[in-house]
Amino acid sequence: MALDLIFGLTIAAFAALVAGIVILLILDNRAPSKTVAWLLSFIVLPVIGPIFYLFVGRNWRRLRVKETELSSISDIKKLKPINFEKVKAGRRGRQIMELAYKNSYTLPKMRNLIRVYVNGEGMFRDLIADIKAAERFIHMEYFIWKKDPTTDAIKAALIERAEHGVKVRILIDRVGGSDLPYGYLKEMRRAGIDVHWFFDYSIRHIFRINYRDHRKIVNIDGRIGYVGGANIAQEYADGGRRFDYWRDTHLRIKGEIVDTIQDFFALNWYNTTHELVNQKQYYFKNHSAKKFQPMQLVGSGPDSKWGSVHQVYFSLLASAEKSIYIQSPYFIPSASIQTALATAAMRGVDVRVMVTGKIDRRLPYWAAFTYFEPLLDAGVKIYHYQKGFMHAKAVMVDSEIASIGTANMDVRSFNLNFEINTIIYGNGTVKKMEKIFFKDLEECAPFTAEDYRALPPLVKFRNSLARIFAPLM
Repeated sequence: MALDLIFGLTIAAFAALVAGIVILLILDNRAPSKTVAWLLSFIVLPVIGPIFYLFVGRNWRRLRVKETELSSISDIKKLKPINFEKVKAGRRGRQIMELAYKNSYTLPKMRNLIRVYVNGEGMFRDLIADIKAAERFIHMEYFIWKKDPTTDAIKAALIERAEHGVKVRILIDRVGGSDLPYGYLKEMRRAGIDVHWFFDYSIRHIFRINYRDHRKIVNIDGRIGYVGGANIAQEYADGGRRFDYWRDTHLRIKGEIVDTIQDFFALNWYNTTHELVNQKQYYFKNHSAKKFQPMQLVGSGPDSKWGSVHQVYFSLLASAEKSIYIQSPYFIPSASIQTALATAAMRGVDVRVMVTGKIDRRLPYWAAFTYFEPLLDAGVKIYHYQKGFMHAKAVMVDSEIASIGTANMDVRSFNLNFEINTIIYGNGTVKKMEKIFFKDLEECAPFTAEDYRALPPLVKFRNSLARIFAPLM
């Protein structure tokens, strides 16, 4: 009898929990498709679904990042109204600048020098050289950090600098860095490197496990910055054990934009360690870069009031007049992005989307096919990169503006991850990126509407099933 009572009370308590979760889900006011997808998961998986939602589905955007003590940061708290009409970036460029100014609280930086990498091999070589030349500090923030020959060389350079008085601070996402052995970080800390997990597995962050720090940024002495798609692992240089080649896009930047990289690092560092790193010594005011290369950073995450990267992508695509070239490993666009692409193609814009042809994660790879059909019918050209794994995240519009950074063209990057993208204004670097895009096309297989219709019915059903859970990814 007592067991029956305990069982009944347990069922009643769990039913009350599920009812409370459903109320929270409805109060989140998400897109109806996402709400329905979660409710469907509760029905199909009546026990696992609600628990899974608490850990990876809860909308924590109301929990704002604390910025109150960061009032001295160069851009974030000292923004003043500026006259964008005086900026020589064209009408559309000025509009994008103003948008990024309002949704990411960042100013355009005019004088920068950019070096573009198409994979990690050259980038890691230059990164190690820059680390070895560091004199004051090194700040790094990465999603993935693994142990292998490449990262051992980076670690050795960091330890050498730390032992010679250079202050080294490193943030690593807890999920992305889960392969690192404990001794690896212990060795770094013993040498004086200040390394921390971002959103670790503690009780404090347990319900935020689905919000990951997907950024890949470096600031060395306030003079040299890195940002792009490549994490710290051997596979980003040579493809590793799974792929013959790894195609990525990463930037090395000297100039004023490095100050903004520091702003974003300072925010996540403060919210992880409660240490302020926004003092003047972390900003370099006498940048040697004399080239006029306007740039701006756009950052977004669960702490953002606006979906900044998503807004910039949409504005770029909707404003296109001649061409849109996109590279992204995963392609699960929002409804607005999908509409913008289809509409642009139907207006006569040359719209080309390049995604990976090699499978890394099956579910998003399968789901992407269901978004191809309406875009192909609208005139969008789809390509599968075949040489290796395509991990670049780049958008180029009308040979005038480009976005290169960490955000994929998918709903996870738009809504769940901490991301950071560079917006590059002016046709010099953008045209260079377009040349790289067309060179990559030589390694691609086009995917046509006929190819889609030729897919076996069971494959289409599998892809459609994967799409149901796309809003949850």
